[in-house]
Amino acid sequence: MSSKLRETMLRCDAIAQLPEIREYIIVKEMRNLIKGALAEPLRNCDVGTVEEQAERYRNFCHNYPKCTGCPCVGRVEYGKCEFAWSQMPYEEVK
Repeated sequence: MSSKLRETMLRCDAIAQLPEIREYIIVKEMRNLIKGALAEPLRNCDVGTVEEQAERYRNFCHNYPKCTGCPCVGRVEYGKCEFAWSQMPYEEVK
């Protein structure tokens, strides 16, 4: 959740730096950005501590030996799929 809020606040800062926009429009845009970010499904980077995320990533990679069938293949360079995995929707393993 914190990474979603951090990204949203960065977007809000960019809007706030436009001096020609009146303040009420800025507040309205900020609210829309925050609502939109919070409505999106959680990503892998939004759930758990760094250690828990690392463990989930190791388990994810274990399911795809030699990257065969891995959904990260094609999104990024071979062997650098941590970022692609972190942006994927979080699915609780049961």
